Amino acid sequence: MPPPSAPRHSCGSPAGILRIPPEKDLMRGSGCRADCARIKGRQNRIKLTAFNLEWKARMRAPTRWERKRMRISRYLATVLTVTAATTTLSATSTASASAAPSAGSLRAGVFKLTNAERVKAGCPKLKYNSALAEAAQRHSADMARHNFVDHVGSDGSTMVTRARAAGYTGFSALAENVAAGDRSAAAVVKGWMKSPGHRANILNCSLKHLGVGYVKNPGTAQGTYWTQDFGAKF
Repeated sequence: MPPPSAPRHSCGSPAGILRIPPEKDLMRGSGCRADCARIKGRQNRIKLTAFNLEWKARMRAPTRWERKRMRISRYLATVLTVTAATTTLSATSTASASAAPSAGSLRAGVFKLTNAERVKAGCPKLKYNSALAEAAQRHSADMARHNFVDHVGSDGSTMVTRARAAGYTGFSALAENVAAGDRSAAAVVKGWMKSPGHRANILNCSLKHLGVGYVKNPGTAQGTYWTQDFGAKF
């Protein structure tokens, strides 16, 4: 087996590794150190030159094309920001609009809460009647259109004439509750239950049918107008 080769000395260079033969190393140890020093000095000069070139490239004024690209980038960033803000605002507005209860759901809410109060008092639930619902809705619309709250309509109509005009005939009893300004079904039913006359209508166990009217008109003093028409037939 051949004897192991003697260790080689080397110093780095930009092109790779400069290797010194062992026989020259033994005779010229000091020469190798001088060569390494010269090579390392050359490396430092190369690095300093590259650094100066890079620094000058950074410090120079941007070209016309580079200025144009910067303007386009800033414009796109502004457009994207405005678009994102608009999208967020639209999503918020849509969510708010979808969260607002519809007129139908408010009328249904009044019907449900009214029956809940009757059940607590031991009365049977009222049944929906389309003719009474039409009479109640017409009266709410009349109050909203002419900005008033009363059982007598703007044309002099009463709950009796309105019920008959809507097709509710052959009745043995009629009753009516009206209100304005309440913003929810719970609020208007709660207000009626605090009023002795309205409460008596809701808890009258002899009444069998109910129709509910609701109209919103923001341009009026009250804004919302509610009607309950109760009835019973022979």
